Amino acid sequence: MGNRLRILSFGVNLGSVVWRNVEKPRLTLQYITLGTIFVQELTASSRSRLRSLLPAQKLVSMKFLASAQLLGAITSLGISSVIAQNGYQVPAGSPGFYHGNSTAKVTFDQYSLFLDDSRTLFLSGEFHPFRLPSPELWKDVLQKFKAAGLNGVSVYWHWGLTSPRKGVNRWTHHNDIVKFLKLCQEVGLLAIVRPGPYINAESSGGGLPAWLTNVPALARTNATLYRDAWHPYIKEFAELSAPFQYPNGPLIGIQSENEFSTSAFYNLPAAGLEYYMQDVIDTYRAGGLTKIPTTHNDNWPKGMYASGVGAVDLYGWDV
Repeated sequence: MGNRLRILSFGVNLGSVVWRNVEKPRLTLQYITLGTIFVQELTASSRSRLRSLLPAQKLVSMKFLASAQLLGAITSLGISSVIAQNGYQVPAGSPGFYHGNSTAKVTFDQYSLFLDDSRTLFLSGEFHPFRLPSPELWKDVLQKFKAAGLNGVSVYWHWGLTSPRKGVNRWTHHNDIVKFLKLCQEVGLLAIVRPGPYINAESSGGGLPAWLTNVPALARTNATLYRDAWHPYIKEFAELSAPFQYPNGPLIGIQSENEFSTSAFYNLPAAGLEYYMQDVIDTYRAGGLTKIPTTHNDNWPKGMYASGVGAVDLYGWDV
């Protein structure tokens, strides 16, 4: 069949590459910062030739990986095709956003995001509206982002400030997500919003409301009383932001939770962390956020929620 490059899984943040199993018949290149694995079936002679064309060190930068030198090396070996979605699994409950296999306007492949059918580099600045509690100043900040050459903004939304007491959410003033997304659209910036429920953001309690300390349940688990606390906030957030999904608005992605790991990782088998994560995603979808991919920011590249229960559409990790 000849040589073929197989992409077995997908991640969004590109980093370095490490050689593995180079003395075996199958040569494996693994993006250690992604969990994305490239497997190249090579003959012994082709494997030797590829190694001679690449740098001698074991770690190869992504800049080199994308370079003409490597592409030339691959071409010289007669690699004829890339199976773009081989191994990428659409998460449970997701409409699917893999380019070429989705009718969504926001999609991605192993290289980039797409808006409509155009490859897009999302170059964003970070802005937390709750840290500038004067909404009349938001537009000025966003205009400066635009003037600086950015095309997007990444935003945390603070549950604790939105919800002064259990069951009450105030989407006004510095909590006005509708106003903020309208301003993004007016200025011409794309947006990814991260409403938590936990956001960290170096904020008190990581964005959890103070009244949550009176709820007799472990936060960030699938405990029923904790769900009763966060669910109205996430549901209302989804319903308010859904009309602004691209192409009708600037919203191109929604993050679930923040730097979160699984029950197995934390050795909390009864906590149901994966099911809590899935519940947050399902609440987004039920609230109308069905046109944009979900994302997650692993705190380091360990593959949390890249697959399985609670998996997001577009896995990433914090740098």
